[in-house]
Amino acid sequence: MDNNVKDLENLLYDDKSGFEIVLRMGQGIDEKKFIEICNILLVLKDNWSECSHVPKEFMQIFLEFRESCENSLTLYDEDEQIRILQHIDKILDLVNEIICE
Repeated sequence: MDNNVKDLENLLYDDKSGFEIVLRMGQGIDEKKFIEICNILLVLKDNWSECSHVPKEFMQIFLEFRESCENSLTLYDEDEQIRILQHIDKILDLVNEIICE
């Protein structure tokens, strides 16, 4: 597995501090982690720009990402829910740029 993909997986799902895990624990958005995730996605986009496909491991990371994050929204007030959804959308927009361009 590409080291960037493994790093991305850890940033999202690490047992105690992963982006999605922290959301589920009601601790909100970790901005530093969000920026790291976006930066790795930009690197992967550049690395894979000439490829005809992306690794299966990459796609598996995001199969249930939106759903798992959205399941946590009830822990937050309306303004924070909107902010969380904006962060989720930004991450998934970058993922879509990788797989669709």
